Amino acid sequence: MGNIGNLIKETRNKKALSQEELAELANVNLRTIQRIENNESNPRNKTISLIFDALELNWTDIETTKEQPNKNYLILATILCVIIIISSFSGWFSFVATTGSSALRGQTLTTTGWEGSLSIGFFKLYNWLISLCALSIGTLVILMLLDIVKTRFAFLIGQIIIITLYLIFYIFLSLDIDSLSLKHGLFLMIASTIGLILLFRRIKKTT
Repeated sequence: MGNIGNLIKETRNKKALSQEELAELANVNLRTIQRIENNESNPRNKTISLIFDALELNWTDIETTKEQPNKNYLILATILCVIIIISSFSGWFSFVATTGSSALRGQTLTTTGWEGSLSIGFFKLYNWLISLCALSIGTLVILMLLDIVKTRFAFLIGQIIIITLYLIFYIFLSLDIDSLSLKHGLFLMIASTIGLILLFRRIKKTT
């Protein structure tokens, strides 16, 4: 219903009509116009038809305004997913090895999104798990935009918690290990995942 409210408001402004004038032309209550434009109600088709007649709109205009944002969102979600895929094969963090074989000790090692892990005590989070969590968020957003699935934010909570724990692990370890250094791959993955979550919230508000 958000698309209808936005469409009515934009068209009313283009025609230089006040809410009071539109209410009078459409023969509906002023409060009804205000609630529709603020996306606070689900008006009946008869009410929408009266307003549309007053603004010289038709139902195909709704589909046009709905398809364009969805198309833009789909493009953005796809770009963010591609960035996550590319960043998963890039360096995530580097460190100077202090354990392992004598050949590796003292050398600077760099992990990617598919190898390596962060651990604190008995708890370990693998990089590949973080990559899969980020990709699953992107996949769910794209599937929702394609109307294949109806996703709720609760479906993303598990992935978000795992990624958040990973970041906490990294911050905690970086304070203890001077040689631990962030690489662009992990930064891009986190930034893209945050972008997908914000995009998801934006989509839910407009549907």
